[in-house]
Amino acid sequence: VYDVATGNQVSIVSDSVEFADEYGRPHTFMPDGTLAIPWKHGIRIVNAEKGNTLRRIKYKFDGNIAVVAAGTAKPWLAVGTSNGSLLLARTDTSNAPVVMQQIHKGAVTTAVFSPDDSVVATGGADGSIRLFEAATGKPASAVWAAHADAVTSINFSSDGKYLVSGSADGTVRVWNVSTGQPITDSLAGHSERVLAVMFDASSGQVLSFGHDGILRRWTILTK
Repeated sequence: VYDVATGNQVSIVSDSVEFADEYGRPHTFMPDGTLAIPWKHGIRIVNAEKGNTLRRIKYKFDGNIAVVAAGTAKPWLAVGTSNGSLLLARTDTSNAPVVMQQIHKGAVTTAVFSPDDSVVATGGADGSIRLFEAATGKPASAVWAAHADAVTSINFSSDGKYLVSGSADGTVRVWNVSTGQPITDSLAGHSERVLAVMFDASSGQVLSFGHDGILRRWTILTK
């Protein structure tokens, strides 16, 4: 772990596990600044400055941990596996996590919470997007057949009304969350897989960055 201002290393966290695949993001900061990392018996919540373990969430996953996502403000944690399962847990309680088996055909490749933390969205190696209630794990929409290849990145707009997705097929799509329908055709602006997508809250534009080294700005929503 590094200090952003100085670039100095502040701690070393050991006993973590490797990436499950090339799309996985298995480490994330929680809203309180702690760090959630994979551990051979589940997930560890770690003090980022000291590197010591604060809490362990034990669970025997049916595959490698592929992605870990944190709530926007609440202590929620979503953990996706290489076998397509999703675990939802609170890091401030000892309650058993909610687990959904095989929500995707193949790995869960990306996950993100809505701005109010009520919904968690997942993307899969099968090209689909799923939405679930964060508190219960119940489906919040039908399955979205989103892309022709793995979904590599997803993000909500600041008001939670829209979702943007990027894919290994090089395309970007923007979705109406309430209807589950795309609001534009596929945006084909990258010659290689899309690595990251996000909304620019100040302009309503969509930003996408690809493995081709290109950063694109798309005018989709108007302020």
